[in-house]
Amino acid sequence: MSNLCEGLPDEALQAIVEQIKGRSGAPAAESSIDRVAGEYRARLRGVRCECSEVGGEREFGQFLEYLGRIGDVARGWARDAGGAQMAWGALVYESFGAAQIGLLQQWMCLGLRCVLRIVETDPALVLRADLGAIGGEGGRRLRDCCGCREGGAGRAWGDDSGGGDMCGSEAAALRFLGEFARGCRLLAELSILDYARGAVLGAVDQAVGERVEAQAGRWAEPVLQPLARGVGRAACVVDALLGGRRLAAGHAEAQVYARVSALRERELFGIIVDYPESRAAIDDLRACVGRLGNMRAVAAALRGAVRRRLLHPGATTGDILTQYISAIRCLRLLDPSSTVLEIVAQPIRAYLRSRDNTVACIVQDMVSGESELFEDAGEPGAEPGAEPGAEPAAGGGGEGVVLDEDSAQRGWAPLPAEARSVCRTAQRRDADAVSLLVSIFDSRDVFVREFEAHLAQSLLRHAGYDTARERAQVEMMKLRFGARALERSEVMLKDVADSRRIRLGGAHQPLVVSRQFWAAPEPPEPHVLLPPPLAAMRARYAAAYEALNPARRLEWRDAQALVTLRVQLADRTVEAEARPAQAAALFAFQDAPARALADVAQALGCGEDAALRCLRFWQARGVLREAGAGVFEAVEALGEEGAAVCGGDDDGHKGQQEHGASDDDDDDNDDEAAAGGAGAGAAGAARAAALRVHFNFIVGMLTNFGPLALDRIHAMLGMLLPGEAVAADELRDFLAQMVREERLDLAGGTYRLRGRAGQ
Repeated sequence: MSNLCEGLPDEALQAIVEQIKGRSGAPAAESSIDRVAGEYRARLRGVRCECSEVGGEREFGQFLEYLGRIGDVARGWARDAGGAQMAWGALVYESFGAAQIGLLQQWMCLGLRCVLRIVETDPALVLRADLGAIGGEGGRRLRDCCGCREGGAGRAWGDDSGGGDMCGSEAAALRFLGEFARGCRLLAELSILDYARGAVLGAVDQAVGERVEAQAGRWAEPVLQPLARGVGRAACVVDALLGGRRLAAGHAEAQVYARVSALRERELFGIIVDYPESRAAIDDLRACVGRLGNMRAVAAALRGAVRRRLLHPGATTGDILTQYISAIRCLRLLDPSSTVLEIVAQPIRAYLRSRDNTVACIVQDMVSGESELFEDAGEPGAEPGAEPGAEPAAGGGGEGVVLDEDSAQRGWAPLPAEARSVCRTAQRRDADAVSLLVSIFDSRDVFVREFEAHLAQSLLRHAGYDTARERAQVEMMKLRFGARALERSEVMLKDVADSRRIRLGGAHQPLVVSRQFWAAPEPPEPHVLLPPPLAAMRARYAAAYEALNPARRLEWRDAQALVTLRVQLADRTVEAEARPAQAAALFAFQDAPARALADVAQALGCGEDAALRCLRFWQARGVLREAGAGVFEAVEALGEEGAAVCGGDDDGHKGQQEHGASDDDDDDNDDEAAAGGAGAGAAGAARAAALRVHFNFIVGMLTNFGPLALDRIHAMLGMLLPGEAVAADELRDFLAQMVREERLDLAGGTYRLRGRAGQ
């Protein structure tokens, strides 16, 4: 920057002026003018244009000195006009090449940043600074924008330490404003802005861009209006200092909206993930889209982000559904016409349609009290029985139909052209999240059948007759799909109630199901021979039941049955819930503490593979251990099998309790067992011990495959342990216990081994 202060001497500048004045004189003078002007332009174009050169107060003052020297000559020459003035303008135009315009842009950007900081800290300080005589419309606008009508200073000034910060204190800010005002006056007086207008607009772009980018990732609070207000005030000050021209203000406001829109458009995927905490960012983007009309561009950008970041095999179906539900709610706020939602949802819906477990995940979310869909599922949907996407009947109460004609007319607005091209029906535009998820498939029947399967599993999972939770789920689904579609579910609930009424005493808790309405197990368990005690109990119950219902015959479903066993060992009692085949395998050890696999298979009347799965069930619970190749023996004392830890009690009796149909090994105490809480029952402690044995498999998965989501771990356990039935809820609670014990980490919905955060 030093070469600015070492520019042409005053005599040379004066010679230029004098020769321009006499340009109409002898032709010989023209060559002299060209020579001196050429030297002057060469000096100006030699100025280096680097941001660092205008980054401090010293360089700022040097630039003002440079403008001032030109201004002194210009004011001494201003008496002459006409052709001489035109010649001076031509000289300035030729002298301000790309380097000088770039330097001027950096100078203006520096000034804008400082003015913006001042108006955000104390707008009234602008009116106290020595800005020279600013009158007319520029002065009025300056007083309006800096009159501090909104409550005074926003932040306190720091101490004036004399450092390089041009606005670090109130005194430094006042000094800067005075110098900046002088420089702006010179730019206006020298007619430089007539040829460097782009430098001012470029400075506005740069300053606004820096301020907007600083708001990246800040979604909890609105940023658009505070930015527009602060930038607008700063631009108003600059316009007033430039002689009242409306040069920066209008461009600054447009830039704020454009830059905020681009920023939030780029971040929209993450904003949707964080919804509803990111509601303020959605409101800002909606204001920008309403002003700029770039709805299609926002939709296209989000659609591309969804394809890249969500629709891939590594994302679980549950995560995709969660993101889709958040997108529905966010994009409805962003665009009530649902144009953006329709554009973005098309690839999501197609991808979900291709996944086998989509229906199961949707139904699970609808009935789960912790799901985002639970509240929506309880609201009436479209007309019961209507096909997805069909228009509701006139006067009905389906989705998208407003029964109050007056309120409908008050809130009506024509759809934009984009909405008419992508939205199929009014019902589709106004449908809630559940209706949109259901409409992914062509028929509602797939959801009804999936709910029936879920209901059957829920009823069979617990030994008992309390169906209050399941009854509430059925009533909720009736609101969504209609009573006729849920008739099979009503029969299931009726079977439970009837089974409770005909309970015949003893240790049985039978569940007699109607074969036509309960799904058969897939695949069925191999038939096994039950031990005499279990067979006798069944025979007695069957005889009593058929005496009460002569027209009916019982058919036992071992694959869905559940037997509660209390196993008395030398130092403990283990209580567990098992299937009849697993219970029969344990009965083989009643008379002998050790049995060969072949002997157990012969006693059960099944193959060795099926018998081995039953024995592994008890091995996982610490009741049996493998003593040698194909030989299993009972673990009478815990000291004999250090790897297994089972809870127990000392009541010293053994009993059986059979539930007529079940395909799961869960019980009401499983949550306590998985959580590992003190005071859990014997069955819960035994189940926790079994899961701790399975933890070795989980460690192997996470070591080989890296971080995994819950459903991936659950599915892989099912493949590794086909004879085991571990419920997803039970596994979730157990993994949560492992996290509390600092053996696993949970981040972003995936589990990883402790200390392997870099996986």
